[in-house]
Amino acid sequence: LHLCLIKNMVSRIIEVRLSEHAGQIITALLTKVSVSGDPNSHNVAVEWMHIGEVEKTLRDMGLTQEGRDQTRERDKLRKVLEMLSSHKEGILRKRTVQATAQHSASSASTRASSRRKASAAAV
Repeated sequence: LHLCLIKNMVSRIIEVRLSEHAGQIITALLTKVSVSGDPNSHNVAVEWMHIGEVEKTLRDMGLTQEGRDQTRERDKLRKVLEMLSSHKEGILRKRTVQATAQHSASSASTRASSRRKASAAAV
């Protein structure tokens, strides 16, 4: 019960201090916060969400309007998430996945070496 009340208060504070849209996004994000293990304990479990999961949760909760430009809505969502995670002590934290960056770098270098081989073969 306490966690539920705290989630509602946080959502309401964000809505009042920032915007209704930011409050809705926080509400969607807080769906991944739950009591871990023993209900009498004071421990909480938090799961990370990707931007696609946030969009899906907003849709499932009925907090999005149908017929809007998806690219524009995603940009609005991204801006709010950036704003909420911009400070070190902010309400949200970004998670950087290095495996993706390494994969992208290796993919880019593989493509570049393939082009070099192809141009060398053409000469």
